[in-house]
Amino acid sequence: MKKITLTGISLLIAVIMSIAVMTFGVSAADAPEISINNVTARAGSTADITVSLSDNPGLIVMRLFVEYDDEYFSIKSVTDSGRLGVSTHSNAYDKSPYTFFWNNPLRTTDITASGDLATITFDIADDTPNGTYDIKIYKEDYDVLTTDLDKIGDDFECIDGSIKVTGGSSSSSSTSSSSSSSSSSYDDPTIKVSNASVRAGNTFNVTVSIDNNPGIIALRTMLDYNDEYFEIVKVADNGILGDYVHGDVYDEAPYALYWSNPLNARDITKDGKLVTVTFSSKSTTPAGRYKITASSDNYDIINYDLDALGNDFDFVSGVVTVTKAATSTDTSKDDED
Repeated sequence: MKKITLTGISLLIAVIMSIAVMTFGVSAADAPEISINNVTARAGSTADITVSLSDNPGLIVMRLFVEYDDEYFSIKSVTDSGRLGVSTHSNAYDKSPYTFFWNNPLRTTDITASGDLATITFDIADDTPNGTYDIKIYKEDYDVLTTDLDKIGDDFECIDGSIKVTGGSSSSSSTSSSSSSSSSSYDDPTIKVSNASVRAGNTFNVTVSIDNNPGIIALRTMLDYNDEYFEIVKVADNGILGDYVHGDVYDEAPYALYWSNPLNARDITKDGKLVTVTFSSKSTTPAGRYKITASSDNYDIINYDLDALGNDFDFVSGVVTVTKAATSTDTSKDDED
């Protein structure tokens, strides 16, 4: 009887252990996973990376962000596999992170397909240093929804990929030195207009720059100038702050510069020249010094958390020096203070 009892207990323990092993094994295998592959490519060529989904638990909405080094890589094309239904991916190919978005609000059942979701083809710059560059993928809990509108993003594991670049330069010291030489001399976040000189009747350029950027997704600044003598001819955006919808009225001051990135998953923290503005000056412009100012209200500069940051910024005016004017040189009212 004793022997039978021990055997029974031993069998019970074995069964419990088997069930435990099976349970843990199933859980690990069934964990949803979003991944990017690893590839190797030569500088100056293209590289394809694939975004894949495994063990899809069922969803109707998914938003993903792919982050990459946009100094050396630019997106050439994006091909969707159709596995997750309707897609409205970002058409902004020139900045990181890139946004994938699948949205199927009319479905009554979840999509459970797994496999390759999309392929991104990157152009690799000729001067890309040799090395391995991370291609990161991430999302928030509310970026993945079911038909019941349950937020399940946190259930997914994200696995980053990489592009290994060969045949490029052996070091990135030249890039580092150019970055350090352009660092700001201001401690606070600053919007700065450059100075310029021009002969009356000619055109000139000024740049508007941002230094010590604390991280923003939207910025509006008003560029004020003497529109009696100056008129904007062209505005060239440098792409630092992402999507822009600058003003289209060039013949009167102030002129509105406006960047807005509502789809961004994080703040843009880049510094540098935001735009180059080309002005024409009238031939009758009196010789003298004329201010060009930038200004923003507190709510004109916003970060990802929707905090208003405009009051945290300093604004530095530029001065245009006009020479060889055709008329009177009395411009005291326009001189720099």
